Amino acid sequence: MKIFEDIYHKMIDCPSVPPECGGILGADRENTINHIRFDKGIRTGNGGVYIPNIPFLNRVIEEWAEDGIEFQGIFHTHAPQWPELSHDDRVYIIDILNVMPRNIMQLYFPLVFPGRNIKGYCVNRRNGITDIVDDDIEIINRGGNIK
Repeated sequence: MKIFEDIYHKMIDCPSVPPECGGILGADRENTINHIRFDKGIRTGNGGVYIPNIPFLNRVIEEWAEDGIEFQGIFHTHAPQWPELSHDDRVYIIDILNVMPRNIMQLYFPLVFPGRNIKGYCVNRRNGITDIVDDDIEIINRGGNIK
C-alpha cells in the first residue's frame, strides 16, 4: 500500500484503544492513499470492538466517487497486545471483498496501533480465490520522496 506521509500520521494519531475505532481509505488515480475518513462506528456492549457505520461510510464513498476518489479499504485500531488481525476481522474482510464489484481485485485493511505504527494487510481476489496477505507500506511525502 502506498500512502502519503500526512495521511499515515493522521491514522497513527487515532485515539488509544479501547474502544477501537476506524475508517475508510481513499486513493487517487495513482493508487496512493490520499484520503481517509474516520468513523466512530456503531457502539455495542463490547466497547473493545469496532463495527463500521456502513450507511455513513457508504455515503462518504459515494461523495468520494463524485470527486474521483476511489475506495481502497478500511482501517481500524488495535491495542499493541493484539498485533494481528483477529479471526472475526479476517471473516469480515473477505465478506467485504466478496460484495464488491467483480472488477475490484484488492482492498487494503491496515491495522493502526495508535501512537506507534501501522501494519499493512491486503485482501486479493484471483481465480475465484480470496486471500489476505501481509502488505508492505510505502510512505510517500507530498513532494514524491519515498520513505
